Amino acid sequence: MARCAAAKTVHGRETRAIRCERGIKSAELLLLEELMFKLGMLRGARTRGRKPNAYWQAKQAVPAA
Repeated sequence: MARCAAAKTVHGRETRAIRCERGIKSAELLLLEELMFKLGMLRGARTRGRKPNAYWQAKQAVPAA
């Protein structure tokens, strides 16, 4: 199972690295959106959808204001 998890997987044009990079960028955007709401720069509905795994890791690294 470990070998399968470490193997380079390709599905269509996506590799594991591309999916990971997209998750990290999505998490960064989500954190920026959250900060902009706290500063009053944005109003209204927030972005819908599932939060990326990297978001929770980044959220723990940022001290609460």
